[in-house]
Amino acid sequence: MLQEYPTYQKNLLREYIQNSCLRIFNDSIYIRLSGNLTEIYDKWLYNNYIDSIYNAYKELLSLELKQPCNGIPNLYVYIVPDDNYAKLLSYPEKYNKWTGGWKPVKCYDIDWYLQAYGVSQNICINFPEKPIISRIENNIHELTHIICGQFAYKWTTISEWLAEAVPLFILDHEKQFTEHRDAILSLKQEDIFTASELFSSEKDNSFWTISVNPKKTCSFRYSYISSYLFVRWLLETIVEIKWLSKIWALQYFLELLKNSEYNRDWLMLDICDDLWLDANMVINWKNLQNRAILSVKESL
Repeated sequence: MLQEYPTYQKNLLREYIQNSCLRIFNDSIYIRLSGNLTEIYDKWLYNNYIDSIYNAYKELLSLELKQPCNGIPNLYVYIVPDDNYAKLLSYPEKYNKWTGGWKPVKCYDIDWYLQAYGVSQNICINFPEKPIISRIENNIHELTHIICGQFAYKWTTISEWLAEAVPLFILDHEKQFTEHRDAILSLKQEDIFTASELFSSEKDNSFWTISVNPKKTCSFRYSYISSYLFVRWLLETIVEIKWLSKIWALQYFLELLKNSEYNRDWLMLDICDDLWLDANMVINWKNLQNRAILSVKESL
């Protein structure tokens, strides 16, 4: 009797990249896109958008994080057509409004990060020369996934936690992102997730849902804000107990994640063990996030 397999899904993005054209934006940014889209690219109509990605990338490179294998791969931007972007980028249906999108995707080039930056072309065209702070923060958020993903941190929510902490705390964009900072300072206790509740929200898929303002970016979801506060507190703890700068605290944390043998809840226990923290307090209490809120206030 033949074994039954799940329905096979054709790898549309791989096929698209195999048939794509390459454009070299500069020494750091490589662009892949279809032949039809190269006509638009060659008229420089995507330049503002790619410049914004490049500026975000430069900020992350300025941290001089030591990458695994001591390499700095090329960053690929995969620009895809509007009509099929959701399938090409494996865009989650629950966020798909058929208006375009952007997210890290698997990279199919060998001089690569593990992921490329995938984006639908309508997001790139006619992009403003000076993007607003929420978009700058979001660009750094997505690129943080790509760069920190080299450390194989094994866990969906921890990647989101870090992707918020790097632009807001490590790179200090919290100071300019006043709307987000005000959202943090206005939180009620019932709005804050404990680490344990964040773990559960990933399992039941509620991590991505409730937001301070549904019209804003993912940074305004209560889960993302709680995640940011939690990782901010962890990084500040590493600064204090290891006598490190913020950047070296991030490096320490990334290497801790990479070298851990555990995932999910056990990973958090491993982190607590390494940092000599009370796991029950860290995982089940909110006072750590409240300390981070106090730190945000003190930084004003």
